[in-house]
Amino acid sequence: MADGVYDLESAGEMHENASKSFSKESDCEIDFREETEEIKDSTLEKLANKLLKHNFILTALEFHTELVESGRELPKLRDYFSNPGNFEKHIQETETSPVLPRTSSVQTFDSLDFTRYSDDGERQVEERVAVLEFELRKAKETIKALRTNLTVATESDPNTPTSGSAKSIVQEAVKPHEKRALNFLINEYLLSNSYKLTSITFSDENDDQDFEDWDDVGLNIPKPQNLLQLYRNYNKYMYLNNEVANKEVQTDFIPSPEEDSDVCIKESCNVEKKQLLDQITKLVHERDELAEISEEKEKLEQRLKNLNRELKLLKMNSATESTERPLPNSADDKKSLDSADAQEYVIVSKQTDSPVLVNETFVPFKMGSESVDLNQSSKSVSSNTSNEQPHKTERVVPYEFQKNLLSICQTQKIDEDNRLIGEITDIVNSQEAVVTVLARCLPHIVPNILLAKREELIPLILCAIALHPDPKERDKLLNILFNLIKRPDEEQRHMILTGLVAIAQHLGPSRVEAELLPQCWEQITHRYVERRLLVANHVSGIRSSLLLSMLHQMLQEDKDDAVRETVVRNLALLLLYVDDADKFTKACELLFLSLEDRGLNVVDSGLNTLLPSIAAWSFELGNLESHLFPHVMTVTNNHFKVLNDIPLPPVLGSVQTEEQQCILFSRAVSMLLPFLFVTVIKSGPYVENPDITCSSPVEFDVDRLPTYPSSVLNPSVIFGDGDELMSAVKAFDRYLSSEWYKPWNQHDWITTELLPWLHSIFSYVNAQRQIVVHALVELMHNFCHLFGRSFTQKNIKPSFLSRLSLEEDDKGANLNRSTYQDATIPVYVAGVLGALHQAEDRQELLEFLQDLLCSVSLRHLPDSSIKAALTELSSNKAYHELLLSVLWDGVVHNSPLVRVTAGRLFEILVGVVSESLLRTRVTPALVTLASDPEIVVRIATVPAFGAIMELSSQRDLLEKAHMQLQTFLDDQLYRDQHLLYVEIIRTFAKVGPNTEPKFRDEFVLPRLTALAAENNSTTNETKKMDIALALLEAYTAMSCCFMSEQLIAEAFLPGLRCLKSDLELIAQEYVDSVNAMIQEFEAKLDLGRSVDNRPRTLSVTSPGSMEEMKNRVTKMFSTRSTAVRPNIPNLFQRKK
Repeated sequence: MADGVYDLESAGEMHENASKSFSKESDCEIDFREETEEIKDSTLEKLANKLLKHNFILTALEFHTELVESGRELPKLRDYFSNPGNFEKHIQETETSPVLPRTSSVQTFDSLDFTRYSDDGERQVEERVAVLEFELRKAKETIKALRTNLTVATESDPNTPTSGSAKSIVQEAVKPHEKRALNFLINEYLLSNSYKLTSITFSDENDDQDFEDWDDVGLNIPKPQNLLQLYRNYNKYMYLNNEVANKEVQTDFIPSPEEDSDVCIKESCNVEKKQLLDQITKLVHERDELAEISEEKEKLEQRLKNLNRELKLLKMNSATESTERPLPNSADDKKSLDSADAQEYVIVSKQTDSPVLVNETFVPFKMGSESVDLNQSSKSVSSNTSNEQPHKTERVVPYEFQKNLLSICQTQKIDEDNRLIGEITDIVNSQEAVVTVLARCLPHIVPNILLAKREELIPLILCAIALHPDPKERDKLLNILFNLIKRPDEEQRHMILTGLVAIAQHLGPSRVEAELLPQCWEQITHRYVERRLLVANHVSGIRSSLLLSMLHQMLQEDKDDAVRETVVRNLALLLLYVDDADKFTKACELLFLSLEDRGLNVVDSGLNTLLPSIAAWSFELGNLESHLFPHVMTVTNNHFKVLNDIPLPPVLGSVQTEEQQCILFSRAVSMLLPFLFVTVIKSGPYVENPDITCSSPVEFDVDRLPTYPSSVLNPSVIFGDGDELMSAVKAFDRYLSSEWYKPWNQHDWITTELLPWLHSIFSYVNAQRQIVVHALVELMHNFCHLFGRSFTQKNIKPSFLSRLSLEEDDKGANLNRSTYQDATIPVYVAGVLGALHQAEDRQELLEFLQDLLCSVSLRHLPDSSIKAALTELSSNKAYHELLLSVLWDGVVHNSPLVRVTAGRLFEILVGVVSESLLRTRVTPALVTLASDPEIVVRIATVPAFGAIMELSSQRDLLEKAHMQLQTFLDDQLYRDQHLLYVEIIRTFAKVGPNTEPKFRDEFVLPRLTALAAENNSTTNETKKMDIALALLEAYTAMSCCFMSEQLIAEAFLPGLRCLKSDLELIAQEYVDSVNAMIQEFEAKLDLGRSVDNRPRTLSVTSPGSMEEMKNRVTKMFSTRSTAVRPNIPNLFQRKK
């Protein structure tokens, strides 16, 4: 210990000697300052290396802190103290002690206690919690290791009794671990046999034992069977282990000659008998093999027929024919079509690779690794069911669309090796299978029925339901099935659902509506979520006219989000097979109900699954433009009207509820566009007359169509065939690229209905609602990208230009000022012009922005529209050079109004352009504007300089911005510039909480205090009000920042008191807010003084001192962020 103290003192003396030598050298060699600085740096590095080499860590830490404060930080010390691995010591103690060793973190905190007052700042409690959690984990690992070692020692105990001393074992007293094991088994027996009160009493009497954890009994002791099994095994092995005596007697045998001859005859007969038996056995095996081969042949023939029917249907879907092709004229196929009940009730497979056929009797139903041909089942039970023929659906849904929608909706992943699912699937195929299940399951169910194994009853109940002739008994069995498990989990629901679907195919439509659906209806209001989920999953397997009403009630009344989400997903699947057009309006109501749901997952499911399903149905019915789009447009228009009546939020950027609804329905319209596009290209005149498009070839880009996050929105999936879609798109582009073309009905609906409606939507949105504007830009960008360049140039762009007027001579009443305040311009710039990528398109975008900049400036129009347009374009790096070119043209423009607007727009680009562009393009332009002859132009650069202070990490740029702001405040030329002071205060309010703390403490807060004091002497009430409100905003933003007590007392509170005196005269409604801030910071000062005045005699090991020391050391050892902001301590000192 003395050596350690001596080393610390030696290090301290070495530090002092080094400092004296540095001062002497600097005094003696003034003419050679650069050489002296190099010598200082090398000496400092040597001293740092020596301290680290000899493990003078604390001295090195103090040395590092002083170097940082003086601005001469050494990289070696910074890297050393930034690496937490340097302070993790792995010391193996050789001596044991009865006292537990102190943890490394506590020792570190205790040894560094003397530095607890050297740092200023507050620490968070979470850091101590993290350290203690780490120590807890280490302690648990140590306990686990000790338990393992003790177990090994116990197992290797030489005194362990053997089987030879059984009697002595019985006579010995019970051991502690044996007693605990018996207690555990007894308690388990009491609970399993419903002796709950006895179990509770028994647990109270043995309160030193945890009956929930078997590991509490002992270490590595395997858990035995329950008491009943132990008792039975004892009775069994008690008789097997009885000792018996084995005795044998042998006598001599003398055979006679006659007996020898008889023996020979018997042996020959035995040989012949054995040969005959071998031949019979061989014949039997051959007969069995022949039967198996015949059975396999029949199965293969049946499978071949099914595959042929499936192949024909897939060919029909790929060709997207509007009517069904005639099926083969074989007798077997006709018979299967006539007797199929499976057309109405379609099984939805849980695996995406299993096909779902709508117009075919053969529906492969895959569960696990087995496949069941329900065609044979339908034939076998046709005689027992009614002769009614279900209504055959005429739906032709593309196979790719069905497959992709199923992959999205069916998220349940069940183990394929589940034995019961295979049994449930085969339950109605034959009566022999039912008998087999009954014979195997009844012996297990009768004596040992448990709540956790009630799914074993499902095959039996389903079998009885399928084959029982009495409707009343079937109704009772169905009720038992639905109430069999109180709260079925996902796999149990899947088992029940699988059986119900199979039963539905077997029963027929009338029995399903009369027996199954009433049971479902009873469960939709059940208090358990799992029971309601069972009904929600049920509807995708069986369908009827009552199901839509059932789902509507669940979606509207159920309080659980998971149930409503499942309802929406299964409704999307159900609508794939509904062919009643009268239900379309009901489906639209369910769609809007899901989109306006309070649960985010329900809304997401409605948008991504239900909306595409309804759109596909509408596309098939041909009423996309006449029914679905008008419904969506009406609801969307109502939401945007409500948004137009709501004032802007006080803090721009905050999201309002109605804004979220508008964004949601904008996405809905965007998701309907692929269906509209496929409708348009399939209905053009070039489809009937292909020669129209041959005269004007058009190049086809690889990225001609946009990519969508969901596969069901892919136009190729909607169309049904990717190659045919590409051909249709090429024909569409060729036809529209001609100089003149004749439009058709779907084309006219877009130009006369959809585009005017979109413009009305744009007019409802203020350009300052950036999040809604962004959603509309994405909608329009998707629209233009999907319909192509020709359609955009000839239809979309003219509709926008007719509402915009940028000519300089167009002034007066014809100017629509509202267009420059709403979302029309940013949507046109970023959504329409930004969607075209050819060279002439970029040039058109450049010219439009230049004209827009001049028009907004010269006509004194609001600049919110051009700001929103630049914000949207700046998110894409490809437009940064173009935007800088537009703004530079504004910088060199002759009109000061244009230069003012350009200076304000640079603030948008500061945070998004690269560091090189910020240095070479943005900063020179701002410096040019800051030296402009017009003062208003210089004032316009203040927000951009503030953005540099907030977002840039380049030292020279920060110096330029700081010097420019300081010039604005100190130069007498700007002494009476009221607008400049207001702009600077607003800039401080925006950048103050996010800028460098040194800049905020030494420049921003003192300047705000000076401006507040100066405002007290202002006589103009209007100017006083402007400054006071700006100061209130700035002080409110600064109040969340950390400040030292000295800064609060000298800068923050005096400025607040000056502001309070102004507000008492001109705006008393804000006085309470200022008083609240003053009281809060005065309380902080009082608390700090009370802490400073208390006796500092805390023990090093006391919890308070440990907490304080831990906070301070954690701050010193925390990694310094050098990538975002460099260490520039002398940056904000004014140069002389």
